[in-house]
Amino acid sequence: MSYTSDRTKRGIASESLSHYYFLKKGYSVLAPISHDNPFDFVVLKNGEFKKVQVKSTISERVSIRKSSKKHYSEDKAVSVRYKEDEIDLLCLHFISTGNFYVLEFNQVKGMYMLRESTIKKLDLLFSCKVDE
Repeated sequence: MSYTSDRTKRGIASESLSHYYFLKKGYSVLAPISHDNPFDFVVLKNGEFKKVQVKSTISERVSIRKSSKKHYSEDKAVSVRYKEDEIDLLCLHFISTGNFYVLEFNQVKGMYMLRESTIKKLDLLFSCKVDE
């Protein structure tokens, strides 16, 4: 199995966990049919919609960039920052520690990489340990 397919499977699993934890917190989860959005899904609570992006990692830091199909360099996608209006919430899943964090994107906009130790110091919407 290639790294890419393992990475894709980790991303799908983290996204599914995100759905579960948002539902557990009383949100409705709305998943798009197409995959050409800058967000992974939308949540709804108390009449307010929020666009959610999920990032997962097996290391101690997580990238909060996206691959842009519009910007290629020698047949490779270039990583770019999310725009402020593209996402509202970030879900960060640290697979090695089992920790899961949800925070407002505006706290980290402009950053490319976050360490788990830094995230713990931010104002989190919620966090939890992934059930084994």
